Amino acid sequence: MNQLTEKQKTWKAHLDAAAVEGVALTEYAHRHGLNVHSLYTAKQRIRARSAGGESFVRVSTTRIEQVMGSGQMTVRLGNGTSLSLPYDPPMLVSLLKTLASL
Repeated sequence: MNQLTEKQKTWKAHLDAAAVEGVALTEYAHRHGLNVHSLYTAKQRIRARSAGGESFVRVSTTRIEQVMGSGQMTVRLGNGTSLSLPYDPPMLVSLLKTLASL
């Protein structure tokens, strides 16, 4: 990752904290008295600056639910993005192996 400015390091600390808390950036910004637009702009600039380098996404389990017969699983990311996938154990094993090899 390229060197970040001091201001970008400050914004990145907020972005990381929001991810750890598992809340949307809008909610995080409101709770911490930050300008929502500035937080999203910082996120874009930091992402653009680090493009081309390796990146790591921290993942933590916050809640596991088992719904019989649903056939779907939903992964919710810290930024509020949701990914719905068919629940298929062999596919899940393959996905986890692929992610582990990255």
